[in-house]
Amino acid sequence: MQYFSLPGGGIHKGESAAAAAAREIWEELGLAAVEVERVGECDHAGFLNDHQVCLIQTDGNPCLRGHELEAFCWWDMKESIPLHPHVKAILAKVGRLGKPERH
Repeated sequence: MQYFSLPGGGIHKGESAAAAAAREIWEELGLAAVEVERVGECDHAGFLNDHQVCLIQTDGNPCLRGHELEAFCWWDMKESIPLHPHVKAILAKVGRLGKPERH
């Protein structure tokens, strides 16, 4: 079965979580980060990895860059799709925060 995840990846030595998130969204989807906000209250200690969560505003349209992902999809969170357990945990925390205000 195919499981869906959020964009992400490792943090390089000396790199902040926000900088890593911006780099990963570029590497995976070709999107330049306009604004990156750390959302530490949504971080998740997983079985294999600790996940540091960032909210990223981007400009442009996603495109597969050929070396990181095979596919991507936009998800409205209404339809049920198979998610990795850590993604379910992170999204539950995000849901408890409510939708952030954007100006």
